[in-house]
Amino acid sequence: MENVSGMVKGKMKLIFVKILQELKDCGYNVKAKLMNAQYYDVPQSRQRVIFLGVRKDLAIQPTFPTPNRNKLSADQAILGADQDLIPSCGNVIDGLMLICPPGMQLAKARNTKSHFSFARCPIGKPTFTITKSQPQYHPHEDRWMSIGEHKRLQTFPDTYKLHGRWRQQISRLGNSVPPNLIQALASHIADNILKSGKQP
Repeated sequence: MENVSGMVKGKMKLIFVKILQELKDCGYNVKAKLMNAQYYDVPQSRQRVIFLGVRKDLAIQPTFPTPNRNKLSADQAILGADQDLIPSCGNVIDGLMLICPPGMQLAKARNTKSHFSFARCPIGKPTFTITKSQPQYHPHEDRWMSIGEHKRLQTFPDTYKLHGRWRQQISRLGNSVPPNLIQALASHIADNILKSGKQP
């Protein structure tokens, strides 16, 4: 199971503990970990709570893949990506983003509390979390990044088809789990959990 990092913070901690207990009561050995996708070959800092459960009759404790400290650069990841669908957030926001340097949110660049969800992709390191509501600004060019570039940041293959207008496509990307993170989890489960247990 996967959920946002807010699940283990503040008042949500009580719900998190309840969910964990409910899963255990269903007959699973369960562990949860706050994982950041940037340590699993994703050029994006994206924290998510991951629950792993293994049936108790298999007598295996769930474990998680080891983080990879070699982070991917977002600006390198988008090189050569498709640029057919480049969004616009309106003349006002488009104009304001011109003062925003790479690796900064617009709110910080303007020293204001508004426009915090708008950000310019950094250079030489993973980018901010891709959200379901806003695109990210290009690190080198004065434009928003295309859907193809956002797919690269979320580690979807270039051939993956998204439908709808750009806002719908950004929403789907922002709500998704990066395939490279899931690949790391799935490979770890296959190699370190399923192969070590009794056959069901």
